[in-house]
Amino acid sequence: LHSLVNSSLVICTMRAGTPRFSMLESIRQFARERFSKNDPAHQSLVHARIRTHAIGELTKQNSLILGADAAKWLAKIADESENHDSIITYCAENAATCQDILQDGYELAYSLFNYNFLRSQYRAGSLHVRRLLAADTLRQKTSLRAKILNIAANYDLNLGQPDSARNWVQESIQLSAEIGDEDTRQKGIATL
Repeated sequence: LHSLVNSSLVICTMRAGTPRFSMLESIRQFARERFSKNDPAHQSLVHARIRTHAIGELTKQNSLILGADAAKWLAKIADESENHDSIITYCAENAATCQDILQDGYELAYSLFNYNFLRSQYRAGSLHVRRLLAADTLRQKTSLRAKILNIAANYDLNLGQPDSARNWVQESIQLSAEIGDEDTRQKGIATL
């Protein structure tokens, strides 16, 4: 990594006392082109690893943003927002190829919920969940989908859109009842 920085192929910046590395856009485009020529199975494996890492990190940080070092963890999540956006976009765009990809997008959006609320980033959160819900053409009957519907309702309430919020939460309550997820059903009822 040091030699890449010295060769100006990778840029190192400090954020909140932590080094952050990024590529020049021309290098990123070249890497993307090369990656696209890989075997699709290899591409899927790499994308799955990236999603798994992001979900794991967010899940860990999510439990820490309400603690004593909240500002530090909120800053770390903010530093990754571009990556989170890219992953959610990828999940929405590729949901039709594999339902696991959509589930990962749901997990990531669910993990960003507390962060978006603490930062009052309702519009960004709403865009994430709407993009994923629109991609869910099979309308999966999962607990995670029911939770995402509740989250969509909460975002819309905070954006002053009570009618769409009511539609999201009603769908969540119905789905939760169908699959026997009483906890999510009760949260939906409380949102009404």
